[in-house]
Amino acid sequence: MKNATEEVMGIERILLQTIKFDPHVVFKLDREKKQTILQNAWTFVNDSISTTLCLMWGPEVGINVILI
Repeated sequence: MKNATEEVMGIERILLQTIKFDPHVVFKLDREKKQTILQNAWTFVNDSISTTLCLMWGPEVGINVILI
């Protein structure tokens, strides 16, 4: 089974190199926009504490909201 997994991963690596896939994405945000996004995320998290939202959904939902 390990051999098949390694073979699939090798083929996948070749495919990604063939289509010149670049997993590194650079987002260029100036300091002001970055600060605004951070402040909005922090405000959302703080406001969520005073609701039952944290009891209704798992932690991965909250992390994804912050990442958005």
